[in-house]
Amino acid sequence: MSSSTSNFKIGLRGLVFLIVLALLILIINVIYINHVLIYNTVYRQDALFWDFAAEDGEIGFLIVGDSHAVVDVNPEFIPNSWNLATNGEKYGKSYFKLKRILESGVKIKYVLLELDMHTFLTNFDADPNWQNDLYMVKEFVPYIDLRRIYDLNSTNFFFVEMYFPFFGHTDEFLYLFKKPDLEILHKGWIRDERNFSAKDMKEATYQKYLSVYVNQSRISDISFPYFIRTLRLLEKHDVKAIFITYPVSSFYADVLEENGVVKEDHYGFIFSKINEIVDEYHYLDYYSLYFDHPDYFSDPDHLHWQGAAIFSKKLNADLLLLDKVSESE
Repeated sequence: MSSSTSNFKIGLRGLVFLIVLALLILIINVIYINHVLIYNTVYRQDALFWDFAAEDGEIGFLIVGDSHAVVDVNPEFIPNSWNLATNGEKYGKSYFKLKRILESGVKIKYVLLELDMHTFLTNFDADPNWQNDLYMVKEFVPYIDLRRIYDLNSTNFFFVEMYFPFFGHTDEFLYLFKKPDLEILHKGWIRDERNFSAKDMKEATYQKYLSVYVNQSRISDISFPYFIRTLRLLEKHDVKAIFITYPVSSFYADVLEENGVVKEDHYGFIFSKINEIVDEYHYLDYYSLYFDHPDYFSDPDHLHWQGAAIFSKKLNADLLLLDKVSESE
């Protein structure tokens, strides 16, 4: 047998191997997308929202934001509302989610926009959950924005995650045989059962401060411009903005003040920019609402499920009053 014939056979076998491997990867990917990805919280939230939007003529109150909105606002207590927030979400992602919804023709009366002390910190520029939802958001977020929002320059696997979401999640194939214990979702809300008051609250709060605020710029040059774009998007579609600051524990407020993080300065700058764009809006400030109730919290600045119920009832009453006043003007 000549060496050329032998090399041809080796090359052919290699080609066949690569073809079989590619087909196997494609099959595994299809199985994951159709039978496993449905258990992912972000995808479940998205699918449930579109079912809800298809049933209702107009959404009264749509809540966007990060984990504070996710766990603090239970739409069970706010009629005709939906919690669209996801853990770690920044305004880059929120902007494109709202753009997708509004351009699809979904009618929304009010959007609740989160404005917390940490909202525009630079250490949250890179969405920590990008691997969980990149396959979905690539469908409605331009590539150049994906790289900014998800800080994809820091990873070599973004292309793989965009089109082959099973990579890095092979353990989830167990869901084909045993359904996972799913997080309790109610119109996007996630139930948090942790108990802050059972911990060393002062120490837990200080550790939270160190991990979130130290050596960070207060206003990100990535997320804040997307916030401005969000305001213009709502103006374009005639959707009213309600800005909301969520409750924190007194421990949280104290440690910020002790370390020179001044609430008034922070919001003074933000609202100076808002006032340049938005003529009419509402602001609900619940920052100090539960200073006397650490037992309502799951950690220094998130409510647990019982605290969320109490807060959501309060929020609903305020939203109804706000809407009544707005309609009378």
